Amino acid sequence: EKFLARKGKLILMHGQADAMISSNPTISYYQKLVKIFGREKIQSAVQFYLVPGYGHGNGHFSLSWDPLTALDSWVTEGIQPDILVGKDLNKDTRNRERPLCPYPGWPRYKGSGPTDKAASFVCEGSSQVK
Repeated sequence: EKFLARKGKLILMHGQADAMISSNPTISYYQKLVKIFGREKIQSAVQFYLVPGYGHGNGHFSLSWDPLTALDSWVTEGIQPDILVGKDLNKDTRNRERPLCPYPGWPRYKGSGPTDKAASFVCEGSSQVK
């Protein structure tokens, strides 16, 4: 409650291919926050991303992203992060992009465009308050 009262901001991320720590507790934590405080209030303070293919610092999609700039813009300019772009650091797929969709959104290929560019995907199922 104090975090919300002070207008705190949090970007939360969990890889879906993390074999060491399941994303289920992180999802449950976020859902519990929504249940206790309400979706709108939590979405004004917490932005949560699940990353397909990202493990515990590695995976089929080894994520490179810039959450600090997104957080800074949110805190200092009031620009809440929405869809962010992650790049792959794996040797064979370096710089392949994927959209990072606000939970429970999930990236889906549009069916056209380069499969290594985030713009060729849409985020389905986002619960983002607009």
